This record gives sequence, structure tokens and C-alpha cells, in this order.
Amino acid sequence: MTGLHFQYHFGEFLGVVFTHSYYMDMKCKDLQIVPTAETANLLRNYQLIFKENIGGDGFKIAFLKNEETQSSLNVLNKMNAKVLRFKISVKNKSFQNFTDIALSWDKILFITNKNEKSKSKNAGEYELLEEKQQLNRLDIYRLNQTIRTNKEVKLKDDKGKITLLSGPQAGLTASTLSQGRYEIETDKNKTELYYLSEAIDDWGVLEIDLELLKNQYSQRKEAEKAIEYKIPFQSRTTYWNYIIANYGDTVYDDYIVECETDKKITFLRTEDYLHSSGKACHSYISSTPIPIRQKHKDAFVLKLVKKGKNNIKNIRLSVASDKEIIPVKGKGYKSVIFVNVYSPQIGENQ
Repeated sequence: MTGLHFQYHFGEFLGVVFTHSYYMDMKCKDLQIVPTAETANLLRNYQLIFKENIGGDGFKIAFLKNEETQSSLNVLNKMNAKVLRFKISVKNKSFQNFTDIALSWDKILFITNKNEKSKSKNAGEYELLEEKQQLNRLDIYRLNQTIRTNKEVKLKDDKGKITLLSGPQAGLTASTLSQGRYEIETDKNKTELYYLSEAIDDWGVLEIDLELLKNQYSQRKEAEKAIEYKIPFQSRTTYWNYIIANYGDTVYDDYIVECETDKKITFLRTEDYLHSSGKACHSYISSTPIPIRQKHKDAFVLKLVKKGKNNIKNIRLSVASDKEIIPVKGKGYKSVIFVNVYSPQIGENQ
């Protein structure tokens, strides 16, 4: 008996890639992204397959090719939905240390392809700038308060559906609403925009507007290549503070901290630092913030100067780490790097 063989053909519907300037290869593998329950059902209904990129720097969505769907545009024309939403969580605990994002505990990062500054790079490639908008984790609480304290509340969701609530007896509360955007109108004629997250502990949300995606596909000449959204993250910049301690027998007349590879980076002597051991240390801080990198391309040196003998000894310094970052009131952040001249080849982060 001859076995039956089925052969399926898939086309790429959409790609999303995270990049980060902290890494030499720019690949950001620190985030995990999954579809919301509503989006997962939508993908399943339209035979779309969500797959994380090998290496974990993003994801792709593929569609099953058949007589009716030969392109992404065919799929989009069939879809009865306005958005795809994905929840973003952080896998690397140090991610926010070396990432330039000011995200407080009560905020959720919101990334969307509707960003006005999205710009076409190569054919079919768009860059979404991060941190354009943050969502408030307390919006569900605020919506509940709105329903409880007003006689009549009108809700309009992002699909245009209008729900009329009459106080707390309406039988519908914020916790029973699906994830999305809502215009809230009360008897005071005030309208506000709320976002309800499916999971309050999300770090971020990615929202893909399907109408915009359809327009981007309609304007393209290369129908074969899927549209790809790139989401770039930038390294945090800090003031680098080198603390120089001399535990050796040799006394030096001066200490100079320099960047060998970029003369625009300079270091200024500040007040001496008293170490916990009781040792007075010299303190040098960069005049401008310097980005933190996994592997820094710039080289930093300490020059030990003995004027009497007219010689200078150069010591290669460690670079700032993503582990120890101290907030400085009104001045951003600084990284403290402790250097023991007695064993100068070992620069330690304090």
C-alpha cells in the first residue's frame, strides 16, 4: 500500500527583529515575545504560524500558501481584525541596567508600527523607534473607578464597538474587558484613552496595526519579500568614575586617565575618595557620558607620572560594567570603577 504524502508551502507574512547597540553584533536576545491570547486565536484561525527566530532576537509569522492565499496581501484582505498584539518580557536581569530606557515600575513600554517616525530602510524594512509611548499599569484600576463613580459610562473599543454601562450594576467591569484601547466617555463629557493589558506584569507590548501593514504591502513592488520591523534599543550612557588607589611602595607625582582611541573623551580630577579601608584615593570622572558596551572598542589608560625620573608608565584600565550603575540626582547615571595601582592589571568594578 502506497503511503500518502502531503507537501505544504509557506510564505513569510511578517518579521520582527530586536537590535541593541550594547552588543557587537547588534543582536538583542534578552527579550521574550509571545502573542496575546486574542492574537494567538486570530493567527490560528487564519492558519498563520508564529515562530521565534533562531537565536531569540525576534520572531516571524508565516502563512500557509493555497489557491486563495499566495501573498501576505491576500491574507490581510481576508482578515477580519484591526491589530496583532504581543506581550514582551525580559529574560536578562541586567537588561535595564545597560539599556537607555527610563521605565518606572508603573509603566509598560508600548511599541507600535503606527509610530510617525517609522522610516523605510531597505525594501520592505521599517524601523520602529522605542519608548515613544508608555502605558500605565494602573489603567484597569482607573477604569474600574470610572465605572463605579459615574452614573453612565460609554466605552468605544478599537474595533468601533460601543458599550453603554450604567454604574456598577451594569454587570461588566474592567476585568472582563478584552485587551485593547478604549475611549471612555462619562456624563461629564470627558473622553480619555485607556489601555487594558492582558497581563499586568508585562514589561512591554508590541502592537501591529494591520491596516497600516496592508498599506505598506500595497505600496511595494517586491511582493516576495516579507515586511520586517526592526526595533532598536540603545545602550545606556553613564559618567565613568575611576577611583585610583595606590597600595604599592612606589609614590607617583601625578595620575592621568585618558582614552587612547577617542581624544574627545576626557576625564576630570574630582575630590579625593575615602575608601572603606581608610585609604585616600584619587577620583577621575568623564566629562561626558560614555555608552556601556559588552565589548568596548575604545581603550582607556592610566598614566602614572614620576616627574623626577621623567618617565610615564601606562596601565590599561577596565571599562564600565553593566552591573554597578549609580543614579546621580539631576545628572543621569555614573559607573564606578576601582583600580588598585599595586596590581593595576586587575581593574575591579566597585
